Amino acid sequence: FPKPLTYNGDLGPHNLTIIQPQLTLQPIAKLTLDLSVAGLWRTSIHDGVYSLGGQVLRRADETDSRFFGKRATAAGRYALNPFTTLGFYTIYGDVSEKFKPGRDLFYAAAYLTFRL
Repeated sequence: FPKPLTYNGDLGPHNLTIIQPQLTLQPIAKLTLDLSVAGLWRTSIHDGVYSLGGQVLRRADETDSRFFGKRATAAGRYALNPFTTLGFYTIYGDVSEKFKPGRDLFYAAAYLTFRL
């Protein structure tokens, strides 16, 4: 069962460097909890900041700041049986003051996975 997608490098270069330590806990055999905090930096200050879809969020000439935010993630998965998993994830993103008027981000989702 894959973990929820929060960043996929297959989408191409995004001028993004992430440092993201993660703690995974398994309090019981069927339950897994993941907690992480990420720092987000521009790899180059001569390039902009892009969404995962490739849209320009900030042009390179709008700021010379390399650091642009933090992200905290909490996710959990519970195996109902060998073929069904119930899960959730929440993400909170905090935009650096140098990238305002960008907005902070919060979202949560639940999912059910069937494996055949």
